[in-house]
Amino acid sequence: MDILHFVFGVLGNAAALFLFLAPVITFRRILKSKSTEQFSGIPYTMTLLNCLLSAWYYYYLILVSSSFA
Repeated sequence: MDILHFVFGVLGNAAALFLFLAPVITFRRILKSKSTEQFSGIPYTMTLLNCLLSAWYYYYLILVSSSFA
């Protein structure tokens, strides 16, 4: 069972890394052309807000809630 947890942990971290690095190609293209062209900033802004909200929520869920238990 421990090996299964380890494998899924590694796969989850790898998936998160790839999702985090996904917009790098678009950012490179924007930096190279020095223009946003037809790219909308809304998906990137919403992703950032989602990550910040999730980080805050998990911080509260793990650290703060465990101190009350």
